Amino acid sequence: MVALVGAGAASCSPARVIEAAHVMQDVAAEAAPSALKRNTPTPSRRLIAYRVEDRVYEGDIYTPANTRPEAALLLIPGVSPRGRDDPRLVSFANTLARALFGACA
Repeated sequence: MVALVGAGAASCSPARVIEAAHVMQDVAAEAAPSALKRNTPTPSRRLIAYRVEDRVYEGDIYTPANTRPEAALLLIPGVSPRGRDDPRLVSFANTLARALFGACA
């Protein structure tokens, strides 16, 4: 029953299913080549600084190349010692930007 419902839902938008598969493959690939990397330009990463109650913080904004993002996400690096520069977070933020998300980390 679950497979039948999943197949029915997927048939409504096959292009979205393919897009989701490319995004998941790119997440798994991390920095390695993938179909999504081959078919989309490299996103931009821009440093920003902001102040909250007299403390200065830094973050990065990832945006798709050559187009405006269709949605936005805020990524919190968590407990990684490398913070927003952790290669896994950078790779994930780039994947999201390739999928037309604007991401802030």
